Amino acid sequence: MQLELLSTLKEKMTRAEDLEGVMMYFYDNFVGQGELPRRSVPVEGSFLEDMLPQTVKGMLHKEVRIKGLRLMAVPQYDFIHGTFWGGDFVGTLIYFEDVEVGVISLSHPVTEDTYVVRFRTCDAPNDWLPSVN
Repeated sequence: MQLELLSTLKEKMTRAEDLEGVMMYFYDNFVGQGELPRRSVPVEGSFLEDMLPQTVKGMLHKEVRIKGLRLMAVPQYDFIHGTFWGGDFVGTLIYFEDVEVGVISLSHPVTEDTYVVRFRTCDAPNDWLPSVN
């Protein structure tokens, strides 16, 4: 497995309409392969931890508890990947910091129901203030 394939993954994440295909590309080329885990370092305190429950709630149309979240980063590629449980679903999150695009996949191990969503992040403008209501 070559980490250079991350550039192809980034392209797919930003442009592809078939998000299940994006996740399959990730699984086929990176999961269980030696180089990604060796180059990854743990991530703690990421905003991704904060946004994940709301995103999963939107995907499943119900609130679920997020358990076992483990985020790892490959800093030289601005890439974060991780796994978690969202209720009864096994979740995978992949995110590129430089283009602020990520994909979350939820798969039920029994029913095989699968949900995949792309998300984008961005910093709030300096003059942005939350509403008072």
